[in-house]
Amino acid sequence: MNNHIFHLSAGAVVSDVKCDKVLLLYRKNTDTYHLPKGSVEVGEELRETVLREVYEETGAQIRLGEYLVSVDSSFLRNGVDVRKKTLYFSAVMTGDVFGVTDGEHDRVDCVSYETACELLE
Repeated sequence: MNNHIFHLSAGAVVSDVKCDKVLLLYRKNTDTYHLPKGSVEVGEELRETVLREVYEETGAQIRLGEYLVSVDSSFLRNGVDVRKKTLYFSAVMTGDVFGVTDGEHDRVDCVSYETACELLE
């Protein structure tokens, strides 16, 4: 019997080209930064997931770009090995960020590309 499940997520590297910055989400209880992403719902296309998740988490409207990269990870949840694949796309903000709206994060930051790379390590 397999004691693992597969989980698919999609997200974006969201750029604000007006100020050459990247959108990051901050979670206080783990003191970690994240790119906007979330679970692909049944019947949902990957690009639909990205648009929905970015809006749900930040309130930002975006124009979705090209596929960038896939990140594989695994973790234990309630004794089950979860094997996760997250697909990331490029995106450009087309409006303002309205702040955290998902209840999972504490704030949205707009930081330089260099800072984003450091915070996501």
